[in-house]
Amino acid sequence: MKITQLREKDGNLTLSTTDLDTFLQKIKTETKTQPVSTFRQQLRYCLPGKRCNEADRLPKVLPAAEFRKTNGVCQMTPYNGIVELTVGPLSGKSEIALVKRLAWEQPQTRLVFTGSSGRTVKIWTTFTRPNNSLPGKREEAEVFHAHAYRLAVKCYQPQLPFDILLKEPKLEQYSRLSFDPEAMY
Repeated sequence: MKITQLREKDGNLTLSTTDLDTFLQKIKTETKTQPVSTFRQQLRYCLPGKRCNEADRLPKVLPAAEFRKTNGVCQMTPYNGIVELTVGPLSGKSEIALVKRLAWEQPQTRLVFTGSSGRTVKIWTTFTRPNNSLPGKREEAEVFHAHAYRLAVKCYQPQLPFDILLKEPKLEQYSRLSFDPEAMY
């Protein structure tokens, strides 16, 4: 199972894939330039609704499927079955710790970590068909992912004291690379 990271710089699109264990190590240790910490610091001074330019320094993480670039266009290769839920905004470390603990208690949780803003919690859970297979075609994967997302929201929302931020369930749904030394995997 591979996770896709996407960077856009000067109009150029760069894709890279890593396995889940390598991705987890990236989350648990921040690089020397500390882009996530810098982003969190700058975010404090941004007005609500305004874009923080530091966000562009963080790669986009697309967990649902592995993508590759063909003729300048992103194409899905295999579908992973990972659904990402975002809980927040949360007010501080105690709320983040509570949500992480409650999400981790669910048997279907694969990964729980603090989002790049430092105010959300990301929950990754995996879904498969009853025979443990995953869709191979993009159209099938899109329908499967939409159903899996709705099911994940129905499963997790009653267990959590804070709202899940509803997003459009699409394969290209992304979050920014984060830093959380206490991520649970």
